Parts: sequence; C-alpha cells; structure tokens
Amino acid sequence: MGALKHCVSSLLLLLVVHGVLPRAESKTFWGDVQVLKQFKNGVELNSVSPGSCLSSWDFSVDPCDSLFSERFTCGFRCDVTVSGLSRVTEVSLDSAGYAGSLSSTSWNLPYLQTLELSNNFFSGWIPGSLSNLTRLTRLGLSRNAFSGEIPASIGSLSSLEELYLDNNNLQGTIPTSFNGLVSLKRLEIQSNNISGEFPELGSLKNLYFLDASDNAISRYLPTTLSPCLVQISMRNNMIEGTIPQSLKNLSFLQVLDLRRNKFVGSVPYFLFNHPSLQQLSLAFNSFDSLQSPSNLGTQSRLIAVDLSNNELQGWLPPFLPLMPKLSALSLENNKLSGMIPAQYALRAVLPVSGIAPFARLLLGGNYLFGPIPGPLLVLKPDTANVSLADNCLIRCPLRFFFCQGADQKSLTECNSFGSKHSPSRKQPQQSKAKPGGNQRKEKLIGEKRCCGFDASRPDLLKLFDFCHPYWANAILSTVFCGEINDPMARSKVHLQRFPPGDVFTATKQRTLLEKANRGLVCRQVSAIPIAGKPKEIFDNLRIERSKWTVSNRRWRTQKTQLIKCAMGASNGDMAGESGSSIFPRINVSNPYKRLGISKEASEDEIQAARNFLISRYGGHKPSVDAIEAAHDKIIMQKFYERRNPKIDIKKKVREVKQSRVVQAVTSRFQTPASKFIVKTSLAFLVLGVLTVLFPTEEGPTLQVALSLIATFYFIHDRLKSKIRALLYGAGAFIFSWLVGTFLMVSVIPPISILKGLRSFEVLTSLITYVLLWVSSTYLK
Repeated sequence: MGALKHCVSSLLLLLVVHGVLPRAESKTFWGDVQVLKQFKNGVELNSVSPGSCLSSWDFSVDPCDSLFSERFTCGFRCDVTVSGLSRVTEVSLDSAGYAGSLSSTSWNLPYLQTLELSNNFFSGWIPGSLSNLTRLTRLGLSRNAFSGEIPASIGSLSSLEELYLDNNNLQGTIPTSFNGLVSLKRLEIQSNNISGEFPELGSLKNLYFLDASDNAISRYLPTTLSPCLVQISMRNNMIEGTIPQSLKNLSFLQVLDLRRNKFVGSVPYFLFNHPSLQQLSLAFNSFDSLQSPSNLGTQSRLIAVDLSNNELQGWLPPFLPLMPKLSALSLENNKLSGMIPAQYALRAVLPVSGIAPFARLLLGGNYLFGPIPGPLLVLKPDTANVSLADNCLIRCPLRFFFCQGADQKSLTECNSFGSKHSPSRKQPQQSKAKPGGNQRKEKLIGEKRCCGFDASRPDLLKLFDFCHPYWANAILSTVFCGEINDPMARSKVHLQRFPPGDVFTATKQRTLLEKANRGLVCRQVSAIPIAGKPKEIFDNLRIERSKWTVSNRRWRTQKTQLIKCAMGASNGDMAGESGSSIFPRINVSNPYKRLGISKEASEDEIQAARNFLISRYGGHKPSVDAIEAAHDKIIMQKFYERRNPKIDIKKKVREVKQSRVVQAVTSRFQTPASKFIVKTSLAFLVLGVLTVLFPTEEGPTLQVALSLIATFYFIHDRLKSKIRALLYGAGAFIFSWLVGTFLMVSVIPPISILKGLRSFEVLTSLITYVLLWVSSTYLK
C-alpha cells in the first residue's frame, strides 16, 4: 500500500512538473519569437558590432522574460500580455550600422506598434509583408539604403500615425493607396528618387507635417490636402504650374517651402495675408510678379520671406515693409527695378514698437537704381544683414558693408535692361538751340543717353523726349517725391511755364507726374518722413552725388543746370575697389551676430547661414575662417547646452508663483495699514524679548498665553468679527505651535546662545510668535 502511494505521488509530481516547466520556459508567444529570430538572421553578421542590441540577443532563454538582461539588453519591448503570453509591441534598434535585408522576415507581429530601424544600412526592397503589422503606429526606416518602389500594401496600415522613409534610394511614384492611412499625422519621404505626380491625399484628415523635398516629383502641386497641415516642404523637385488657391484654406499652415521647383506666374495674394503662415520660401522658381493683398499685409503673420532667384519684375513691392512681423526678406537675383523705397531702409534702421525690424534684407542682384536710401547710411554692420550689391545704384562704395559682395552692374547692362523692360517710345532726337532761350542738350556718354534742361524753365513733360522713360522715372521721383533736400535746388526746379501768378503746388506736381508717368513713381517712393536723420549725412550725400557723373566728372554749378538721368553715376567708384569680397563682420566677436542669426535659431538655420556666407565670401580665406569659427562655436555651445541644460531660476519662480496652490495661499492674505503693522510688530517683539530674558522652570507659558490673546485681539480689530477672530486665532495658534515644534525637532539645530533651562520651549515659542504675527497682521 505504501509503494502504491509512493507511485501515485511520483506520477502527480511528474504531471505538475510537466505542466509547470513549459510555462516557465515560454512566456513569449512562440510566433513572436520566430519573427525575432528571422529578423536577426536577416542581418549581416559582420555588421553586428559588440555591445550593440542585436549582439546580445540569445534565444536560448525566453526573450520577453529576459528583456533588459545581459542576454537581451535592448531592441524590443513586450508591453502586452494575451492569454498569459507576452507579445512583442516594439522593435527599435540602436544606430549601430546594421546591414541586411528585411524581406526574409514574415513580420507576423499583430501587436507591434513601433518599428524603428533608422540610421543603419539596411538595403533591398521594403517588404510588402509589413502590412501584417495591423496595429503599427510608427514606421521608421529613415537613413538607410532601401531601394525599389514604396509598397502599396503600406496603405492598409490604418493605425499608422508616423511614416519615415526619408534619406533612402526609393524610386517610383507615391502610391495612391496612401489614402488608406487615415490616422497618419507625419509623412517624411524626402531625399529619395521618387518621381511622378504627387497624388491627391484628401483622405489624410489628420496629417499635419509633410516633407517630400529633394526628389524628382513633377507635374502639379496637389489641390486637395489635409486641413490640419502645419508644414509643407516640397523643395528641390520639378513641380510646375501655379500655386493652387486651395492653400488659403489651410488655416493652420505655418511653413511653406517650395524652393527649387518650376512654378510660374504670380505669387498669390493670400500667402501674404494668411492667418497663420510664418515662413514662406519660394526661391529658385520662375515667378514673375507678386499679387498685392487687399489689406497691404498689415495683418500678415509672416516672419521670413524668401523670393530670391526668380523672374520678378517691376518695382519693389510697397506692401512688404508694412508686414508687422516680417524680419527676414530676400529678393535677391530677380529683375526688380526702380528706386529703393524709404520704408525698406527704415525697417532695417529705426525700431518701431510693435513692428519687427529687418534683421535680414537682401536686395542684391537686381536692377535697382538711384541713390542709397539715407537711413542706410547710418546702419552698422552688426545690426542687420543688408545687401544691395550687384544693382545699378548711384555710387555704392565698398566701404558700406551692404555694397560689398559684388560690384554694381555696368552701364551697358543697366541700359540694356532699361530698354527691354519699359514702354516703347520714340528714340530721343537732338534738340536745336532756340533764339533767346536756354539750350537743351543731349549727350552720349558711353552707350548711355543723358539729358539736361534749363532749371529756370524745366519742361518736365518733355523730359521723356530727352531721356529714356525708364531713367526719366528716376528724375521725376527725385523731383516730386522728396529726394532733393536742398530748398534752393528745389526752388530752381519749379515749372515756369505755368501762367504768371499760378503757384506750382504739391498737388500740381503730383498731377503733372500722373500725366507724364501714369502715376507710377510717387507710389513707389516713400511718403513717410524720416525722423531724426542727421543733417550732415544728407549734406555729405549731396556733396558725393554732386561729384560723380556718368564719366566720373564733377557736377558743375552753372547758370544752366543739367539734371542727369538717375543711372548716370552707376559704378562711379568701383574701378579702384575691385577684388575679393571681404566678410564685413569678420571682426565681430559675437558668433551669432557674425553669422547674422538670433540665439533662438535652429540648427538648420545656422547651417544655412554658414553655407550662404561661405558661398558669398569663399574667395577670401580670412573671411572663411571667421565664418567657420563662428559656426563651430555656436554648434559647440548648442551641444554643451543640450548636455548641461541650464535651469532658468526666474522662470521656475514665475511658474511657482502662478501655480494654483501658491495663488490659493496668497489670496488669503492682504496688506493692512502701516500703523497696524507697526502695532502688531511691537507687541510680538515685546513678547519675544520677555520670553528670552525671563525663562522659567515651567517654560514661557505666560508669554505664550499672552500671544494667543494678542492674536485674538488683532484679528478681531481687523475683521470686526468675534467668531472669525476666535476660529482664525485658535487655528493659527495650533498651526504655529506645530510648525515650530516640527522645525525645532527635525530642521533647526541647537543654538548655543540659548542653551540652558527650557531652551527648546523658548525657541519653539519664538517661531510661534513669528507665525502668529503673520496670521494676525496679514490673514484675510
């Protein structure tokens, strides 16, 4: 019988062990273990470096049960348990340079939410079996070497929120099945070889970030986009056509980057009064004009606008300086002409409350003519990044930092442009001398026609008969729009052909201008007075302008004055100042000011500023060294700040003050009259002195009792309520005595001065008096 019992016990033990051991050995679902094995086997063995995540994967033990141990240090997570078995929810490898293929893995991980393999060297096609990851919310395959087309099966991942396929070698088109990614919020496919037309993705209602830059996408910009988009970056593609009107419906859009494409036509007006747009980059396209917004941009939120390297023609847009938040404007390398309105210069020089100054104003590479705007003459190199190089300005010497970088265009080029981009008119003829009258002259200097007329009888209506209308505009704007500052000189320009006694008023000046030039001049020249302009600056400017003519001759003050065409003195002093361009801020110590950026600039903006300056001043080695040194210093400072973040004490204090708890406590106190504060202070001060000088064997019982009575009295004196005085006084006394006892026991060390009889009670009483004084004086 005993033997039978022993056999039964052994059998039961074997059954228990057989039932328990498999559970102890397999806490991870077997299918998930197989996928992890397949994935590791698909990675090239020589790419698995010691210390990396994959090097620690040892399948002799259970993966999920051994996670974060020496055998499975990292690389995946098991955050879900189904039917007592752990399921893999995340596969995130470190950037250890893994190479291999994903196509040998079945990817049957139904509970996987994150697959992150970025910054490695995986290659081959992206497998269509990734569609098995039905719960996937993040797919990161950035910065690898994947090739082939994007599998259409990815469009079935309805739970996917973030898709990163950038910086690979993907080809083909973007599958229209992406419309099935109804939960997608972020799509990054930049830096590939994707071609074809960008599909209409109207089903992606949650998409807020789209980057398809640096590809070969062609045809047109999609007209149906997510209304939640905050940033659209599609630079460096081959997109053509015009900007669709549907973009004005994207009420959350903040960044629009369409640089280096093939857009044509006009830049639409709604981009300049968009309710949320802050950065607009349309450089390196073929836009030829700007549509002016109805509100002149006064409600615009734009901070940075880049319209450089287009085909923009006409005058400088008058509405751009009216945008209150605009601080960076680039109109370089277009075909803009006319004189520079004073508003542009004023925004760079004079700070105005509520309006951001121009920290960057780049107007080089155009056909702007006339004098340098007066406000710019006082601009210092380290205050703003301004460029007027490569224009047709009157005498723009290199000693002005904004004239450096390139010489002004030649007279031949400026005249040729003026002939092609102005209304066709009959070529001017030489005028004969009239008996008894002043002689009109026509001079040919080089290939430029210049005109003169009698200052005592200037017939400005016939000015267009002597000057090409393109340059006559400059003279008219100078005469009528306030560029002649000398009253004597201006008085000589009054028209004498009006009937005797007829006063030549400003109204008639503008009327004449509208008849002669269809009103195109004064509207382009600032009507805003320049407050606080130093008189000597304009005196110097008049002297300089009077010295230089087309052939570098002095202007002579004669009985018959000649008003030359505005372009007559272009490149007046460039002959002796040619050579390599020198970085104007080469000696600026602050690295941010040296690069012309703010301390809040992102790393992309820092790199862009560095690349821009290197490309401009690359021929001058000291300039390049200065730029590189500033760039390296900023990058190291950013790195150090990330490694050792500073604690903003003022911000922390402000946050504490604004917290609900602190505000709730402070709202219970108020400051009484000064006499009342003095009265309570004296009372409790006397009690404190008596407690220190006359300690008894029983302790300062009498003084403590008097302090309680004083608290009742003072609270009643302020609040005029016996019940509240009783409740507040008793509560304050109990709270004060408990706090005092706690501080003496746990916080405050023994004080040698008060050693002796009842020193503990004495110190506790003193702390209590202080708290009772606060309660009786300030408590509401």
